[in-house]
Amino acid sequence: MKVISIFNTQQKFLQRLAKQDRKAQQELFDQMAPKMLAICGRYISDEHMAEDVMLKGFLKVFQKINHFQNQGSLEGWVHRIIVNTCLDHLRGQKKSSFKEVFTEEIPDTIDFTEESWLDIFTPEIIQNCLNQLPVGCKTVLNLYLFENWKHQEIAASLNISEGTSKSQLAHAKKLLKSMLLDFANQKAFTQQN
Repeated sequence: MKVISIFNTQQKFLQRLAKQDRKAQQELFDQMAPKMLAICGRYISDEHMAEDVMLKGFLKVFQKINHFQNQGSLEGWVHRIIVNTCLDHLRGQKKSSFKEVFTEEIPDTIDFTEESWLDIFTPEIIQNCLNQLPVGCKTVLNLYLFENWKHQEIAASLNISEGTSKSQLAHAKKLLKSMLLDFANQKAFTQQN
């Protein structure tokens, strides 16, 4: 009985959205905006630009709500539109952001246990390191790790080769590892003195 009630409530909400009901749009925005802004922030380091891109994404959601087939979750559908809006924004930026890179292995200087990782690297520290990655590396890393895209999908979406996608991911991991190791070494040095 409860499942039918929830389904009917969602259907009515979707109908309100399809009719461009401003209150329904505001409800959807209020419910999903914080999560969608965090997604934009993973791709776009500038806070104000990330917010602008999120707003453009929601505009697309409201314009295309009739295309939602009710297969899967509404949040998943909105998420995909937001990610694609971020990618559209990045495509409009520098074309040279996505080039094949070759890097050397970065040596470990500290041996971490799972507990020490959690103590040293807060989500804020990790996000700060992610924000310092070059745009191409950061974009491929986000699509691969957070969106679970395969290199073939990433390459097609970004108009790059699969090899470049793999290269960008490897480079992103190495840069991120280096930044985190530098931070950990600096923290360890500070604690010793």
